[in-house]
Amino acid sequence: MKTTGNLGLKKPEGTDLVDITDLNGNMDILDNAVTGKVDKVTGKQLSTNDYTAAEKTKLAGIATGANNYTHPNHTGDVTSTGDGVTAIAAGVIVDSDVNANAGIKFSKINAAGSIMDSDINDEAYINMLKIGTGKINNATLDQLYGVTAPIQGQLNERVKQTTASITYYVRSDGNDNNTGLSNTAGAAFKTIAKAVSMLPKIGEHSRSIKIAAGTYAEAIDLKGFGGSGPIEIASLGTLASGVTNVQRVNVVGCSSQITLIGITSTATTDNAFDVIACTWVWLSNCYALSGGGGTTYGVCAYGSNVIVSNGIYSNKGGAIWSRNSSNVFATNIQGANNSIGYLATEGSKIGLSANTLTAVLLSDAKQGGLILGDPRESSIPLQTTADITYYVRTDGSDSNTGLANTAGGSFKTINKAISMIPQIVNHVVSINIAAGTYSNEEIKIAGRSGGGEIKLIGALTLTNTHVVYGISLVRNTCRIGVTGLVFSRPTPNSIFSCFEAVFQSCTVTSAVSDGGFFVDSSKAYFTGCSVSNRNPAFQAHTNSEVLLQQCSGSGNGYAVTAAYGGKIVMDSCTITSTNKYSAYAGGIVLDNGAGIVNPWGDNTLTSRSMISAWYTLPQSFVANTWTKVMFNQEVFDNLGEYNPTLHRFTAAKPGAYLVSASLNPNSPGANATCTLSVWVSGTRVKDFGYSQTAGTSSTSYQGTVAVRLAAGDYVEIYAYTNLNMTGNGGGAYQYLDVVQIA
Repeated sequence: MKTTGNLGLKKPEGTDLVDITDLNGNMDILDNAVTGKVDKVTGKQLSTNDYTAAEKTKLAGIATGANNYTHPNHTGDVTSTGDGVTAIAAGVIVDSDVNANAGIKFSKINAAGSIMDSDINDEAYINMLKIGTGKINNATLDQLYGVTAPIQGQLNERVKQTTASITYYVRSDGNDNNTGLSNTAGAAFKTIAKAVSMLPKIGEHSRSIKIAAGTYAEAIDLKGFGGSGPIEIASLGTLASGVTNVQRVNVVGCSSQITLIGITSTATTDNAFDVIACTWVWLSNCYALSGGGGTTYGVCAYGSNVIVSNGIYSNKGGAIWSRNSSNVFATNIQGANNSIGYLATEGSKIGLSANTLTAVLLSDAKQGGLILGDPRESSIPLQTTADITYYVRTDGSDSNTGLANTAGGSFKTINKAISMIPQIVNHVVSINIAAGTYSNEEIKIAGRSGGGEIKLIGALTLTNTHVVYGISLVRNTCRIGVTGLVFSRPTPNSIFSCFEAVFQSCTVTSAVSDGGFFVDSSKAYFTGCSVSNRNPAFQAHTNSEVLLQQCSGSGNGYAVTAAYGGKIVMDSCTITSTNKYSAYAGGIVLDNGAGIVNPWGDNTLTSRSMISAWYTLPQSFVANTWTKVMFNQEVFDNLGEYNPTLHRFTAAKPGAYLVSASLNPNSPGANATCTLSVWVSGTRVKDFGYSQTAGTSSTSYQGTVAVRLAAGDYVEIYAYTNLNMTGNGGGAYQYLDVVQIA
């Protein structure tokens, strides 16, 4: 008998006997099999796979909505393993892939090895602003030890330490984009500043700049150059001509030897050559010719060692100034029209040799300064040995000897003659000045001592034939005499700290608001001199003693003033002025020796406030009306304080004043009354009194009162009548007198 393949059911064949037991057995097998089956649901299908408990647990661990995703293995741009991405292939991300605003925070680059040498381009750098305080600590600094050589190379480039001698060229037709290494338009620099910027700061070799002739609108600035190698900046033109023109030269804090050759400074408001805190600077064939007034210098050395040779320094307040412990040696120096030639101050020294430079004051040493060697060498002794006479003419030459009164023998300038006078004068040195105009000559005689006399002799009387700009006498103990010169400058001619100065027949005429002669801490005598249109004509200051004899002039503000112990004595003078005298702060003015100044600043009747005036015509007065009384005829007015048109006195100085006035009505009428009153600056101040007339004949109303006036207060006289009246004119009837009494 056969059986089925799955359940083993018995299958009787045709030759088999059918047994009921077999049939029941098949039924039991089927019944048992049915109990383990799942009913089929309409629309659903059953899996052919076994579903186990393990699979059920696994499915239960998957979150709702999760994807069944298998991560692939990538190759090419991104390589990965089963654990994820590990690297981005080289060259995958390029500049064009990165937005301009992209950035990587520094906090993301903090792991060791995050950035390696191979990651940094050769052109990369760190901005110095990123390395602030505390940005590099010791641990970080340790990492720099391995790169000291490259850093040193960069530092060498920064300070530009020389490796060999070098020369740069500058031409006005050059270009700062050139190399600067040859003297052609296509190679030379255009500016000196560009060439200076290329010089190594530290040099063990020579460093040179050659400048073509021309004018360069820039300064030469050399600052902080060091090393044993010298620096030379030289003109390519003729070295003695100074054909390379610059605005100024400034050399500061250089320990290298600095040499400048053939350079001309055109500075007018600054010093031409400033050398500050330098070890060794040589100025050879350098020029400073432009005028700069009294405060600019040709060469000014501050705490430096400087040699100045074969140069020309003219028209300066000072040619060479050595200060702040500087040492300067000047040789073969020329120049003219300087106020001071050589000035040494603050412990500095100047050595001089074979110079022909001229100045109003050739040399001056103070504050511990020292000048060694006479600038005129053997041609002029230290002190006079005999009387000597020099001649000055407008057709002369300062290259002459000055010893003959001819065009070929005389000097051209007065100051040249003065420069030939030794510092110690024990004889008479005369300078005879020919007629002419010396408009650029400010005569200055300073520091001469001795028992002799220096005479400047022009005309012998008051004339306008010998005209100079001005004169200053400073710290002279020998006698100075000046005769017959006309001074044209607008500021005062001055005498400072001089033992004795005598002016005869000298004139000041230009109309300005400044003084004529100013005398300070000196004794000065003026005889037969004339000063006009100045304020004041003469002034004595700081314990000076001034004597004026037979002096004249007109149109001055004040004739004389004395202050701070200064004293002026006048004898037979006719100096007219708006205000004659002024004495203050202990000053004294004496006229003809008449006495001491009074409390209001003068000492004579003619110098105090005093006026007198009258009215020359009949004047009408309207009843019951204040009417100004007219005084149109000025009799005298010491200080110019009365205005006859306004009938008004105006006080020039504060003080107490006595006012007298008179009014003479013609037949005023019975019971006529009049009140005469003083009005000050438009206000009724004091009445002279009240008067009543009983008859009809002429009568007089008059009186005197004292009033206190400030400077600028004005006085007028008013009358008040009860009847119409007519006042008689004439000095005896209608007059006004005002005088200062205290």
